[in-house]
Amino acid sequence: MGKIYVSTFSPFAYYSITSLLKTAGINFLSSIPGERLDPEAIVLTTKKDLNLFKPNNVLFLEELEEEPLLFKCQIYSKIIKSNKITLGIDPGKRIGIAIQLGDMYIGTKNLSSEKHLQNMIQKLIQRFQNYFIKIKIGNGDLSIAKKLLEIPSKKSFQVELVNESGTSQKKIGSKMTKDQSAAAQILLKKGKVVSDLA
Repeated sequence: MGKIYVSTFSPFAYYSITSLLKTAGINFLSSIPGERLDPEAIVLTTKKDLNLFKPNNVLFLEELEEEPLLFKCQIYSKIIKSNKITLGIDPGKRIGIAIQLGDMYIGTKNLSSEKHLQNMIQKLIQRFQNYFIKIKIGNGDLSIAKKLLEIPSKKSFQVELVNESGTSQKKIGSKMTKDQSAAAQILLKKGKVVSDLA
């Protein structure tokens, strides 16, 4: 796995990028722009420093997402050879989500509203246009599933309904909330593809 480097002449950019990495819990190293690095290194920099790096291994501050889970997907998409992202969603008043990139588990979090969830999925679709995005949502609240089906998307976007029975009773992570744990279990369950819930 390639190491992750932060490399920029801008103090502001360096602070912004390292803050995102620390919040997401991702280890990194610092380097001077132009310094020779391992060919598999992932470099986080700015567009002003573009001519100093190979395009395939670079992520720019100007394009980085502030949302930690989306940010982690951006980072690991440079490392994991997969074009598939899967979301597990535990619907309800407090929404739990879990994300997986290829076979790599990215993380979980709680979202405060359906609007927040829709915005997050729309950003995923926009940022990962060449990826197949699968949404697995628990069948406990069909209203949220209906709204997800209304999101303007593409052919490589799929919504599955998952039987969420038992996911709230068994907590699988000591640091997870009840909703996050349920979402992580829904992520791993087989669902039924839906296209219309009218």
